Amino acid sequence: MEKGARLSKITIGWGIYLIVSASYVLQVSRWLTAKAGALFLAGCLWGVAAFISIVVVVYAFRARLGIMKICAALSFIVLGYFLSTRQMYFSEKVHIPLYGLLGYLAARDLIAAESAPKTGSIVLALSFVFLISVADELFQWILPYRFCEMKDIITNILSGALGIGLFIALRRD
Repeated sequence: MEKGARLSKITIGWGIYLIVSASYVLQVSRWLTAKAGALFLAGCLWGVAAFISIVVVVYAFRARLGIMKICAALSFIVLGYFLSTRQMYFSEKVHIPLYGLLGYLAARDLIAAESAPKTGSIVLALSFVFLISVADELFQWILPYRFCEMKDIITNILSGALGIGLFIALRRD
């Protein structure tokens, strides 16, 4: 990690938002399911994956990153989409892109200036995702209508790792 590299206010704020959103995301997902239906929400999740893919491809072409980097970046998005389809509840499915973004932001802050990503910087970014995930689950543990589950922490860390991988794939060397 480059000396002086640190997490930005945006990254820390996004992490705090993820923790706080645990208090209302279940209610929002129940309301959306009741109003729009589960099939519509599944389509929205697919739409988010498609939108992210389009943005990544446009960015990669404009930055002239090459077909290998585009394929690598798209593979992280596809893996994230398939991870989200393995989640039982919509509120858990939404955590995949949210924690993916957290991992991406942490990587952007801690790895960006390095000539080549160093293991320590990657571990530090993943540690931040881990800390936010644990805080999120502990917050859910104190809420009477939410649950603290180890599988959610693991899913959040995997999502953050996909975001870190996406950042590394999109880096200009």
